[in-house]
Amino acid sequence: MFGWRQDTVYTDEPQAGAARGEIVDRDDELRHPRLVIRVDDLDQMIERITSAGGQITVGRTEIPEIGMVYASFVDTEGNALNIVGDL
Repeated sequence: MFGWRQDTVYTDEPQAGAARGEIVDRDDELRHPRLVIRVDDLDQMIERITSAGGQITVGRTEIPEIGMVYASFVDTEGNALNIVGDL
């Protein structure tokens, strides 16, 4: 519908009608779309999330192949989200 392709997982190319993100197959862990928020300082944001009552579900994880770091968390209302930043 939007012209998204699974082969362009990580890209900085502008794509008309697209929000930046990735297209992945669903599994037992990933049943619903998950919001990904880019942050300047991932470690500081992890501290802010936990201080506000959020629960980190996947700690700081580096992905050197694409120069990014991410973490996953559940907010106080039970929403699963990811945060990403640059290495």
